[in-house]
Amino acid sequence: MALHISERILVVLGSGGVGKSALTQRFVHDIHVTEYDPTIEDWYRKQEVVDKIPVVLNVLDTAGQNDFQTMKDGWIRDGEGFIIVYSLCNRESFYNALAVHEDILRTKNTEKTPIILVGNMCDISDEKREVAYDEAVKVAKRWSCPYLETSSLKAINTDACFHELVRLVRRAEAKAAIAPQPAIATKLGMKNKKQGKKKFCVIV
Repeated sequence: MALHISERILVVLGSGGVGKSALTQRFVHDIHVTEYDPTIEDWYRKQEVVDKIPVVLNVLDTAGQNDFQTMKDGWIRDGEGFIIVYSLCNRESFYNALAVHEDILRTKNTEKTPIILVGNMCDISDEKREVAYDEAVKVAKRWSCPYLETSSLKAINTDACFHELVRLVRRAEAKAAIAPQPAIATKLGMKNKKQGKKKFCVIV
């Protein structure tokens, strides 16, 4: 009997130059990319085992430039989980991460979307750091999401952020499966009301 392996769509978002592609390449191919080549839309596919359960990950590495807002909305609509990346040595990219989070909430129309906030380039010296760890943790707590600091150069937490996002997607799916369906509840309520009435008035 063939084993059914679920597939997930994970989207990596953030400003240009924060290391989204390097982070993705380290996870997918276990290589460190040194040259910066601006991305528009790159798809990667990888089979992983997370918590002893196999899963196929379709990872979308996206553009960080503001010129692609329309495409970004489409990426967010298609995604099941999101890694929002900023650079620890670029405060402006941290502010942009906040804007990306707002884009996700607006497009998904829910605050329960699986998200991980990632501060990349944690291998830098303290002198170059522009965003304090505690500040990022406060934001993640406000979003009710995990926060990780990563380095594609030293392969720090590169697998962990993708694996943790898979867990979040699975939990969200499990909660959605047991949640009551409003449409069904409404129909049942209407049916019960009709059963309690003896007369009907039809207006033409």
